[in-house]
Amino acid sequence: MISPEVEHFLHRFWETLAYLANTLIFIIVGMVIAEKAIFEIHGIDWFYMFSLYFGLFVIRGLVIAIFSPILRHTGYGMSWKEGIVMTWGGLRGAVGLALALQVAHNDTIDQETVGVRVLIHVSGIVFLTLIVNATTVYGLLKLLGMSDLSPAKRMAMANALRYLEDMREKTLNMLKTDRFLADADWATVEKTSEIPDPYMTTEEEVSNFEHS
Repeated sequence: MISPEVEHFLHRFWETLAYLANTLIFIIVGMVIAEKAIFEIHGIDWFYMFSLYFGLFVIRGLVIAIFSPILRHTGYGMSWKEGIVMTWGGLRGAVGLALALQVAHNDTIDQETVGVRVLIHVSGIVFLTLIVNATTVYGLLKLLGMSDLSPAKRMAMANALRYLEDMREKTLNMLKTDRFLADADWATVEKTSEIPDPYMTTEEEVSNFEHS
């Protein structure tokens, strides 16, 4: 049985190791490409790279479309918006690069025609997904209306803020009766201890300010 404190520490520990491992793989791939693959990129490689990049979208979309009815019947249904996000957000990263490095350093594989080509294409796809997909996925979520908070989340946050506000008022009222704190600037204390709503957007803040 792992205590909550140890579980939190283990989670952060392995998260840090995963981050370091990802960073190390990207550094190694960059060094290998700069050393043995950068001068091996030809015009046809760019065509193959972009073809594979767009082909992955088609494959992911088909897989999601084919298996989504099965998921719906097993209790893991998804909407068409979620399917689009999954298709667009299927990023490639450290795992693909690690496998490409294995191929590029396998002595039983022809490096000039296979090993270097695999490393170039996988690295190119990872680069494109990080530059294009990762930077535009938020815009896609916003366009599909999936970045909006659900009423249930807003209600849960409102209840939590109401509870914290009640506790704040009770604590301040108790502290105000303390004779050792009679000279405290309670107006400043109340202002600095206000709890803002983290779900309130800029538009809502402006609207509330205009109505107040």
